[in-house]
Amino acid sequence: MKYADYVGSKSLTGPAVELFSTADLKTFSRVENTDEDALLAELIIAARIATEKKLSMSFISQTRQVTFEAINIPTNSTVNIPFGPLISVQTIKYYNSDDVLTTISSDDYKTDLLSGRVKFETLPSLEDTPNALEINYTAGFGTAASDVPGDIILAVKFLAGFWIDNRELAKPISMTLVPATYDALLFNYSQLLK
Repeated sequence: MKYADYVGSKSLTGPAVELFSTADLKTFSRVENTDEDALLAELIIAARIATEKKLSMSFISQTRQVTFEAINIPTNSTVNIPFGPLISVQTIKYYNSDDVLTTISSDDYKTDLLSGRVKFETLPSLEDTPNALEINYTAGFGTAASDVPGDIILAVKFLAGFWIDNRELAKPISMTLVPATYDALLFNYSQLLK
């Protein structure tokens, strides 16, 4: 079975909540003052996004878009939806022969939520244009932080805490860019990508 390679993926609507609060990060990192609460909130978001990209996953429910080139999608093909787990597909659109973005009927494809794939029954002829096929979908473990596996949350806390303690890119002596605990906590998830 051939799976199409995606060209682009982006978040359209981010999660409504983060994996943990600024207060949680302050306790975890032993930060006692409130001087940098805004920065800590930004670090929480940045650490989540970096970890989502590392694992090609979405943690808390968010709306995403993925695009494919026409050349990468054979008729009756199956496409993998990146940054799962896949919750639902909202729309699938393509550029028709008049170069107009057109919606594909949900009768023309099947969504496999468990494996995060879309299988086309009948795929219209796609124009040879950038981003010829566009899929908007919802992905994540659920709508709350409690839906996300605890080891992922802990890894994101380690990364954000590491960034608090190491504000420069790398220390000349260690050249450590992320703590070993971060990689160890994510090991089982990164093995799924191989």
